[in-house]
Amino acid sequence: GTLRWRHDGLEVQVADARLPWDDGFWLGALAGRGLHLPDVEIGSLHIIDQRPPSPAGEPLQQLVLPLPLSLSWRIGTLARPALTLAELRGHYRYGPFAPDAAAAPAMDALPAGEAAHQIGIDHVRLAQGSYRAQAVLGARAPMPLRLHLGGDLAAPRPDGSPLPLQAEASVDGSLAGVDALLHAQAQVRPADGANQAAEV
Repeated sequence: GTLRWRHDGLEVQVADARLPWDDGFWLGALAGRGLHLPDVEIGSLHIIDQRPPSPAGEPLQQLVLPLPLSLSWRIGTLARPALTLAELRGHYRYGPFAPDAAAAPAMDALPAGEAAHQIGIDHVRLAQGSYRAQAVLGARAPMPLRLHLGGDLAAPRPDGSPLPLQAEASVDGSLAGVDALLHAQAQVRPADGANQAAEV
């Protein structure tokens, strides 16, 4: 289906959307088990934001939802002015944190069972590169955050041939409280395995 929503300078246009509603979705919600949507598909998503800048408010202290929530999605194209992402595939989950060695490693600042937002971007294409990401954010203060990004891209060389590169970045820290602080690291290296790398 097609959807267009507009409010106070923000416009969202959705085309070729498929939402898999079924009886299990509504029964789970009514029973308090949460909202769970597998395989949400969107052909194109366009966002136009012409809202004026908002004044700075109080720092975010928590982001708690009333029910567990999960969904997986595929988006053909996500476009904003001067930015176009393609071939997005990912998933989102809100609920008790369950550490997993691959998708959500254990975090000292976020005990198992605490409410958390977990998002995984399995694939997204931007310009000449493809990227992936995993993030965990605690729902309550101090809102601990762990974010990992990876990508494969190509940089132009003087002779005109592309140089394949691999990029990795990570962010750790917290978003809430007087001690909120984020630590970031990034590394770029040739994709052919040569012993050369640039770190930040």
